[in-house]
This record gives sequence, structure tokens and C-alpha cells, in this order.
Amino acid sequence: MSIVDDMAKLVLKNPNISAREIALALGYAEQKSIYYWLQKAGFKGMKDFRQAVLRRNASSDYGLMNVSLARDRNGLLPRNLGEYLAQSLSPGSYGVLVSRDSGEAAKPGDMAIVDPDAPWGQGDLVAVKIDGATGILRRYVTSGSAVFVDLSAPGQVLFPDLVVGKVAAIVRRYV
Repeated sequence: MSIVDDMAKLVLKNPNISAREIALALGYAEQKSIYYWLQKAGFKGMKDFRQAVLRRNASSDYGLMNVSLARDRNGLLPRNLGEYLAQSLSPGSYGVLVSRDSGEAAKPGDMAIVDPDAPWGQGDLVAVKIDGATGILRRYVTSGSAVFVDLSAPGQVLFPDLVVGKVAAIVRRYV
């Protein structure tokens, strides 16, 4: 579970929680640690994060937070890019804010664009659920069966419970 996911759970428990209270609950001495993690996850501040969590644009899944492409009120995507993706991908497509390192494919603060209806090919990145947690894996087909490889540990094969969709694009966050 990532720090940002833990923060989201605290906001869901108490929508009026302050950054100071979150810092204390997570064992940080100062609230500036909370703002560090919010900035790293692509939020402008506590207010933006709280609104995203309470609007359910942020999920408490491991490593990923959902962001509607059609209604990107947090300004996480450049306007023209958000409009283009919303028009180019299937209607059920959405963005996920990566909050944990996924190897070379995605870093914290990047936006993974997931299209649940896109066809998969050899070596595609896919969003998956494993034991209730969400992550990004690379999918290969060998001898007619699918193999899913962990991006942060390429030698490790994982067995997801559910493939949520193809990662159609990754928008890098440049700071």
C-alpha cells in the first residue's frame, strides 16, 4: 500500500482531516511530508487531493488512482491531450495516476491511460488486479497462454486475478 493510498483512506474516514492530522496518523513529524507526497502524486495541494478522493476520482487501489479523462478537473492532463484521449479511446477509458514505481514503464506522478476495450498484443502493458490491488504488468503470449511479468522485477511472473484493460499510453510527469 502506498503512502498516497493510506492518505486517501484517512480522507475517506474523515473528510475534514487536515494535513497535520494525516501526518500524525502516518507517523510523520511534520505536515510538509504530506505535501511532498501529494506533489509527487500530481496534486496541487490538500484541497485538490481531498476533492479527488471524495469525488471518487481517486481509488484506494495499490499504486493507481483513477482520473476521469472527460472530466479532468484536477488539471492532471494538458487540456488538448485530455480531449484527444477522451475522443480517441473507448468510452470506458480512464487515466490512473501512478503512485509507485513500475520500473522503466511508469514512475510516481505519471498518468497511465487505460482502455478496457482495446485489443491486447504481444508485450503490451496492462492494468491488472492482484489480491484486490491494482498494478501494471507486461503481457506476453507463449504456447497459447498469457504470461504476466512484473515491470519492477522483470524476472518475476505474476498471476493476476483480473486484467482491467490495456495501458494505451503513459503521460510522463515532468517536474
